[in-house]
Amino acid sequence: MAPALQPLSVMHRAPAPELRQSGSTDGGERNRQTLSSRVDRLDAAWKARLARLASADEMREVELVPDGADQPAAGTRPMATVRDPRGRRYLFKAVEPRMYAGEVFAYEVRRLGGRPALPTVARELDLAGIGRTVGMLQPFLDHEEGGLATDATLWSAEQREVMLREHPWEWLVANLDTHVDQYVLLGPERYPFDIDWDHSLFDLDVTQLDRFTKRMPAIAPLRNALYDAYVHGLVDIDFGGLRKEARRISRLEEGRLAALLGDYARTVSMSEEEAARTARRFFSRKRQLVATFDHLIADLRSERRSLRQPGIGSPELLQRRVVRGLRDAWQRLVLNFLHERVLNPFFRLYRRLLAVQLRKHGGH
Repeated sequence: MAPALQPLSVMHRAPAPELRQSGSTDGGERNRQTLSSRVDRLDAAWKARLARLASADEMREVELVPDGADQPAAGTRPMATVRDPRGRRYLFKAVEPRMYAGEVFAYEVRRLGGRPALPTVARELDLAGIGRTVGMLQPFLDHEEGGLATDATLWSAEQREVMLREHPWEWLVANLDTHVDQYVLLGPERYPFDIDWDHSLFDLDVTQLDRFTKRMPAIAPLRNALYDAYVHGLVDIDFGGLRKEARRISRLEEGRLAALLGDYARTVSMSEEEAARTARRFFSRKRQLVATFDHLIADLRSERRSLRQPGIGSPELLQRRVVRGLRDAWQRLVLNFLHERVLNPFFRLYRRLLAVQLRKHGGH
């Protein structure tokens, strides 16, 4: 099923003022360098702040008691808030091994690559009304109220740059479940941060990337709205930061990645054949990642140019425009209407039904 419809481990704070649309990435080399430097500093600052939260080693051993707060109402899985003797708060989410293994895998891969990452561990805790339950534990993370708009023209230049830099990492771990509710906004800059990676390695079979790629027809990655706005000339973006992250991924030490894949395979009880197949697909994805994103960028730029050309053009061009126009219409409907009006109510119902099933089976 689809994952949480709201952030997994967060606390709301007062809304921050909207950012100015600064640092146009199409306004010359100086502006591009200035924007890149600002986002470099934001990346480094949030990496350091997240590293100061309770570590994975601490969370595996720390004593935890119910927090006393209301149980979180969001998501498709039963959740509870807990705290440690120092008063630090955590969120526990009941999930099957494949999902907490995916979250831990993504955390370790991002940490290996120097990206901001939220510590995650597997734990077994008591859930009220359900009993002893296996799931994953994360620290609570303060964030600003609200989230990214589904209209990417409302994003700041910094937000666009962060979302571009994150795309290669989400693609590397085959996590296409990056819909609008998976991101929180951190600090006065409203830095977008994906806090739900439990579908990592779910989408290894998806190997073709374009601006419409999604894990299922009715759930679209929020980033697709940015590519839509770009090809239609509504925003200007530079792909330098995205390319830099793709090259960084290409240099990750494969021995360490193989060890993380081995941990994942053992956690989900894969056979040797399944583990080997997963590793082959993952490393194929990694080794082709730079070429994959070069092709995506070239396709986006080509479509943007074609849409600026006057006239209808050749029958082939007209056909491509019609097909992409229909796909645009469906994707915008998914992002702007279906997710909030149809999918979110379904996710809430699914969560309630799942809690009933867990109670029947003693939390397992």
